[in-house]
Amino acid sequence: MRKKYRFLIGLLFIFSGCMTVVITPELENPFVITMRWNDEVLVPDTDTGDLPIQSLTKEGAEVEATVKDENGDIVIPGRYEWYLQDELLSCQDKTINIPGTLEPGFYQLILIVKKESILSSECIKFSVE
Repeated sequence: MRKKYRFLIGLLFIFSGCMTVVITPELENPFVITMRWNDEVLVPDTDTGDLPIQSLTKEGAEVEATVKDENGDIVIPGRYEWYLQDELLSCQDKTINIPGTLEPGFYQLILIVKKESILSSECIKFSVE
């Protein structure tokens, strides 16, 4: 499991003698989101944490999310927000259907889950040929 906060501190020395410190927080999702693409569990890459790129067939895809806390207990979020290419979709359920009628290209499907003031997200990249 990744650390909750990792700080990257970049020091830039400018010829005028000034120093700039840039701190970028890398926040970990407080919930663990497991994604299923047509009943296949997507396993994140051990190095990057990215989910494998999927292919959308003419039949489309059913994508389902399971949300758990750090103890492994299932969490029922108060809200599911699905975004396709940064556009909010009308579905607010744990399962969404992607039609197989999308134009050829590369897409990303983002899920944001919210329970009270806690947010977590997951992203699936897929292609249409």
